[in-house]
Amino acid sequence: MLNYSLTDPSFLSDTEIISRVKNKEPQALEELYDRHAARLYGLALKMLNDTARAEKSLHATFVSIWERASHYDPRHGSVLNWLVLVCRECCLANQPFENGRTARSGIGSTGSSVKPKMTNEARRGAEVRDSEISGRVMKALQDLPDAQRRPIELAFFKGMTQCEIAQALNQPLEAVKNRICIGMKTLLSGLKIKLQVF
Repeated sequence: MLNYSLTDPSFLSDTEIISRVKNKEPQALEELYDRHAARLYGLALKMLNDTARAEKSLHATFVSIWERASHYDPRHGSVLNWLVLVCRECCLANQPFENGRTARSGIGSTGSSVKPKMTNEARRGAEVRDSEISGRVMKALQDLPDAQRRPIELAFFKGMTQCEIAQALNQPLEAVKNRICIGMKTLLSGLKIKLQVF
């Protein structure tokens, strides 16, 4: 018979775990890593297209999570959404210089390479759900016309500003702004997500 402790983080929600990370409980950070490292590594690899940089960004992501867990606010989205944004920020800080652009300053702590892992069969349901959502988003993105999809990809995955996108695509700034706006509305509509403006 297995004896599980009520303090074992593997039985807690992401929100409960992030609360424990705020209290600087290393076991909680390990659990968050076990649950989400593979997904975040996939994002980093897609953004950076470089294994070493992706590993460095993943490490920086979890260092940042440890240091900034108190910044998470559940009113602004799920823990996973926050983790994705932290990872994206770390990836942008670790992007190589391109066409005279400079990498964004901020996070980018380095350390030993980490190998993402996913454990615990109890998480399969959540992984399937997240995979389905991710698949829906990627399909909706791929269904956009190239003129709308490309600027959105450059903004999210490359961290480019609208001015940089206009220059890279050799298009007027207003056209880029309009295409991003129309593309995002189409994405949100297709995914049945309502945008709330505060």
